[in-house]
This record gives sequence, C-alpha cells and structure tokens, in this order.
Amino acid sequence: MGRSRKMKYKNDFDAEKIKFLTTGEMTENPVYAWDAYRFQFDKEEQELFWKINRKKILKDFIENHPGKRPYCWWCFDAPEMRRRLGGIGDPRFEHLGVSRSFSFGVPDDFVSQFEADYYNGKARHVNGGFIPCKWKEGDFKGVAVDPKNPPVYETELEYLTRHDFLTKTEIKLLKLQKCK
Repeated sequence: MGRSRKMKYKNDFDAEKIKFLTTGEMTENPVYAWDAYRFQFDKEEQELFWKINRKKILKDFIENHPGKRPYCWWCFDAPEMRRRLGGIGDPRFEHLGVSRSFSFGVPDDFVSQFEADYYNGKARHVNGGFIPCKWKEGDFKGVAVDPKNPPVYETELEYLTRHDFLTKTEIKLLKLQKCK
C-alpha cells in the first residue's frame, strides 16, 4: 500500500529537503542521491513539504537572513517576479519555447548572442561561414544579454519592502544592522 502524500516527514532526509527549500541547492551526499534528484524535480512534493514546514523554515531563515526569503518562498509564495530596473537582454521564455525559469524572483535564463544570431540567420560556425538555417534577419525579436550592461533587478529587500512583506522582527533586525 502506498504512503499518504500528507504524511509528516520525519526522516534523515528532512534536513536535506529543508536545505533545498532554503537555498535551491541539493545535497552532494550519495546516500540521498536518488531521493535528492527526485525531490529536486518534483514540484508537487516540494510544495507539500514547504506547506507543512513553511512556518518554521521562514522563522529560522528570517532570523538569520533579514530582508531575504528562502528559495521555495520565491517558488510558491511570491506574487510576482522582482521588478526589472535596467540592463539589456531578454529572458529566454519570452521568445523561445522554453519553460519560465526563475531563481529568487529573477529570470535565470536569458537569450544568448548565439541564439539571437542563429534565429536571425546570422550565426557563423567556427570556420567563419554562415550556419545554414531557415531564418532571416528580423525573424527573431529576442535581445541577447549585453555583458557590459546585463539585466538588473531590484534587491530582495526592495521587493519585500514594496510589497509590505517584512515582519516586525525583521524590521528591527535590519534597523539594528544599519546602526552598526
């Protein structure tokens, strides 16, 4: 008989799951390799574990990182992505058939110069000749990231302040840090 999806997680792997929910990084521990891999890509299980443990994870995280939020808060609780302030380059999901992908409220995958060139019929291979394709100049509207002026987004603290998400404890901790 299969285990219930609502069971409380009480095994050694819980700390690894909490680490992932907090940082977005998975364990290197080979004992948990398969479980870690599966958990990393199972959004339904992540969300369930997050809902069960959200209050404690947030409390601990905020005490240690005022003005920031853990990885899964951005995945499951943030109402929108962080505001873009400037820079040049478009997220890939806006122009290519890829899933929306964010880390801590910021797109983490942008159009490359090769993609912009290729989908506009301007890409060249290593010998200098054009790579044959069906696209021509103007077919692709995506803008590649400018390494001298990459996209810039508001900080987590600016986002949380703008949405009035800072806790009273957090505000006190941040004021104390400013005074030091």
